[in-house]
Amino acid sequence: ETNIMVSIATPLILDKLFLAFFILYVTSWNNFIIPMITLTRKDRFTLPVMISSLADPLRYDVGATFLALLFSIIPVVVLFIIIRNRVFGEVV
Repeated sequence: ETNIMVSIATPLILDKLFLAFFILYVTSWNNFIIPMITLTRKDRFTLPVMISSLADPLRYDVGATFLALLFSIIPVVVLFIIIRNRVFGEVV
């Protein structure tokens, strides 16, 4: 019975677990409110908080903001590609 469960149910559930992990990862990656309230030192800011702190109305640097946005998107895109290939197979 256990062997049947492992050989049949695990491959069916594994893809959904990868997808749930990705959604949880993106949700925690975009967490903004709690770090904004609790962090006081600038060297400990998370990426979303750091990006929002770049939007100073007196001296707004568009290049630095877009570079920070690029760096914050890269890990999510790489993880999405890995999980997409695992869940859906090779998509051409």
